[in-house]
Amino acid sequence: MDVLSLIALLAVILLSALVRRNTGIMGLAFAFVLILIGHLNVSKVLAGFPSSLFLILVGTSYLFSIANQNGTLGLISTKLLHMVRGRAVLLPFIFGLLGWLLSAIGAGSMAMVAMLMPPAMVIAEREKINPLIMILIVNLLSMAGDYSPIAVYGAMINGVFAEYGITGLGMRIFLSALVVYLSVSIVTFIVLGGLKMMRSSASNSFASQAGAEEKFNRNHALTLIGIFIFVIAIVCGGYHTGFTALAVGVVLTLIGCGDESKIIPSLPWNAIMLISGVSLLVVVVRMLGGVDLAVRLVSSIASAKTLSPIVTFVGTVTASFTSTMSVVFPSYVPLFNPLIKAVGSGVNVEALYVTFAVTVSLGDTSPLSTNGALCLATATPSMDKEKLFREQIAFAAVMWTAGVLFSYTLLYVLHIFG
Repeated sequence: MDVLSLIALLAVILLSALVRRNTGIMGLAFAFVLILIGHLNVSKVLAGFPSSLFLILVGTSYLFSIANQNGTLGLISTKLLHMVRGRAVLLPFIFGLLGWLLSAIGAGSMAMVAMLMPPAMVIAEREKINPLIMILIVNLLSMAGDYSPIAVYGAMINGVFAEYGITGLGMRIFLSALVVYLSVSIVTFIVLGGLKMMRSSASNSFASQAGAEEKFNRNHALTLIGIFIFVIAIVCGGYHTGFTALAVGVVLTLIGCGDESKIIPSLPWNAIMLISGVSLLVVVVRMLGGVDLAVRLVSSIASAKTLSPIVTFVGTVTASFTSTMSVVFPSYVPLFNPLIKAVGSGVNVEALYVTFAVTVSLGDTSPLSTNGALCLATATPSMDKEKLFREQIAFAAVMWTAGVLFSYTLLYVLHIFG
């Protein structure tokens, strides 16, 4: 069943590139067939449904749909564009660096993506910025902040490593992540046509003086207060992102800041269905051993020279379909010391740990991972979500190879900051 389940997952990903159908619906259909063939308990399968992710998608979409409908996001975009003198193409890096800073002081990239991507995507649509550029740069730089020693993810990494005798790597991992993710962001920007957009934007004035002087009205002010409360609750209080967004959104509609009859239909239900359906399929594939099979196939060819790129490659691929924090690290790090002993001498142990830690989150650009899914869910109604889904999958696949090789060369072979 492990082989069949893995084939089913690959088939759904392939079909998503070949036919214009909701990939989530196909994922649910494939999951149902696998449940029947594998004699799985449906209750146990549904228990693995990513309900927290579903709530985050619905909650943040609801809150920021209010902000979009009442014009708050549009006015913010005008102010930001005026600040950068109309060079809208710079905004992906402004949002990304803001995400990096807030993630680094403890907010976490998932919360940052949930908060920053809705206005970022509205701006991308309005200013004709390639939405894939906005998604990837904001996500990548926000994730780089996760590696701060005081952030939850960075603290978790250092804690897990300490259990296996690897200590004192906190700042090395943080700085390495910043270099790798900023480098990947810049290359991505160039490859996806960012330089061409910079040249064209130099001759255009996106933000008029009239727009820059426009004042915030009552609804704008109350919406911004609501979003500020949302941010504080997530960053300082540690409250659940989805529940908090829904609560704030409900209050805003009750005080007249949004028309719920228009907000509910405007939510990205197609994207939410896509993400939920494929996520449930991944749950089934994991239960049937498909993910473990992929890990075993690649890990079986490791040697002292290839151990680092191979385990990093496998970890990055796995991170594209599941949680890096709750699945990849707890599953892979315990294998490192036995693998190091098995392949013999010649392994740079610290460099192996650093390379793995920094690189695997590149897989989180996939729309099948939490961060990538949140990014996709913020696509505006006019954006082609199925196309974005395929593009995110393609980028993640590039990260499995080019991203891993770049990071391996920088951190393991050249061992910068080592």
